[in-house]
Formats: sequence, C-alpha cells, structure tokens
Amino acid sequence: MSQADLDLGLGFSECDNVAKIYKKVTSGVRPQSLNKIKDAEVKTFIEKCLAQSRARPSAEELLKDPFFDDVEYDENDDVDY
Repeated sequence: MSQADLDLGLGFSECDNVAKIYKKVTSGVRPQSLNKIKDAEVKTFIEKCLAQSRARPSAEELLKDPFFDDVEYDENDDVDY
C-alpha cells in the first residue's frame, strides 16, 4: 500500500463549512470519501477509528490491531505499547 492509495482528499470534503462537518460527525455520518477506499483492510481499520466513542478501540488497542502486523518498527522509533 502506498501513500497514493490513501490520498483521497480531506474527509467531509462534501461539506462547505465547519458547522456541516460538526453536524455530520455528531450524527455519526461517515465522510463520503470513505467510499473511495478500495482496500478492505484499510477501510475496516479507518472505520474502527471513526466509530462512536463507546465502540471505538483505544489508541493502544488500535496499535495492536492486525492492520499493523506487517509493520516493522525501527528500534529507534518511540513506540511504547
């Protein structure tokens, strides 16, 4: 997966002001750009990140998600989980 695969523009680009974005976010509406994601694994992970707070995994849980299984961290990276 490359940066180009994920470069879909800003979320909620269909909204022309902050108030509309706020209304969609607080109503649980997902950004239309989410539909442009072709990779099912990427889309699933992003959907986990966008879940309502009561259902959303913590940052620590997200870092342990299988999505990151193939990521190799440099020993100098500051990752503590």
